[in-house]
Amino acid sequence: ATPAVKIIPSAEDPQKDARLAWWREARFGMFIHWGVYSTFGGEWKGQKVEGYAEHLQRIMKIGREEYLESVVKVFNPTEFNADEWVKTVKDTGLQYIVITSMHHDGVAMFDSKVDDYNVVKMSKFGRDPLKELKAACDKYGVKLVFYYSHALDWSVADDPRFPEPNGPERRRAVVTKKVFPQIKELIENYHPALFWGDTPSHNPKELNEEILAYLRKQDPNLIINGRVAGAIYGDYQSTPDCPFEFGPMTKPEEKDWEAIPTTNNSYGYHKLDKTHKSSTHFIHILAKAAAKGGNLLLNIGPMGTGKMAPEDLKILGEIGKWWSVNGESIRGTTRTPLMRQAWGDSTLKDNNLYLHVFDWPQDGKLVVGGLDAEVESVTLLSDRNNKLSAKRSGQDLEISIPKSAPDLADSVIL
Repeated sequence: ATPAVKIIPSAEDPQKDARLAWWREARFGMFIHWGVYSTFGGEWKGQKVEGYAEHLQRIMKIGREEYLESVVKVFNPTEFNADEWVKTVKDTGLQYIVITSMHHDGVAMFDSKVDDYNVVKMSKFGRDPLKELKAACDKYGVKLVFYYSHALDWSVADDPRFPEPNGPERRRAVVTKKVFPQIKELIENYHPALFWGDTPSHNPKELNEEILAYLRKQDPNLIINGRVAGAIYGDYQSTPDCPFEFGPMTKPEEKDWEAIPTTNNSYGYHKLDKTHKSSTHFIHILAKAAAKGGNLLLNIGPMGTGKMAPEDLKILGEIGKWWSVNGESIRGTTRTPLMRQAWGDSTLKDNNLYLHVFDWPQDGKLVVGGLDAEVESVTLLSDRNNKLSAKRSGQDLEISIPKSAPDLADSVIL
């Protein structure tokens, strides 16, 4: 039965600000797409998966029985170490983890008592990685979040438990028999800080609203993303997949938003996709997102062994080095009052304006356009003892800077 919880636009919810407090403070999280498909790394019987590797079953047209026998049962990431993962996250500056508790293939990555189609019951691995991640997250002070495919489940095709016709009837049956019970398990057993839904268009609108109401009833403090029942009902909005740039982000529903780039062009591990962007690229879009009041949820796809891919670890390590010096210019910041500048962007925290200089001027002068405010001091975050001189030029501010950039990716001036 539909829970007796009234669905209201999140903007009208008096509890929204309290729910989002930690998330707004964080500004930077990690998306982790990891599942039984990771074993194959974007390759199936010698053929490359063209597209997202986590869509192995759909793209390669693998039936339920073959997927169970050849993909689910063989999954055995013996090198998985939750503590190692979360320490890497912490060292990079990331404040929360969004992990795929169940992706579109319908395989639960946790010990579900209501559906045996999970890695604990069905795979060679036989462990509950979410339980281990929860313990590690609590140890390191990282928030744990669950992605759950609430509107799409390829496993129900040819499943005798779901004989209903395709369409709204089957979706309602799946939600009643599987989605609601598994949501309840996830909340009660793992206490996630946020629920990350996906592909809502595969459900009838009223069914998504029932799922959102169910989530609110189970845990009123749970943050719910805008892909469960639409942006106006979610606590925040997600950008389209793999963004490289952002629009103005000034609509009412875009006050709180999250960008979801991935290191190459696949969310799940794809060993044949070598299109990895540089750490500089991600540092730039992290600053650009924070400048417009948004969060960056950087995705990686760990390997089927349970290890993070070397290419991803290299990117994370370089971001971590930058963060160790400049993290305060991202975490806890709000939308900047300035337009984007020719040299980069800016972020704001209380009365502190952080200038993210992507392109270091060669003439020793950094001109900040449209800065109509009193300036008390100017310094480099990397060298706080060295005060920089600045002078007014109308509504602009001209700062005298060193000839060489302290950081080739993004030098931050406070």
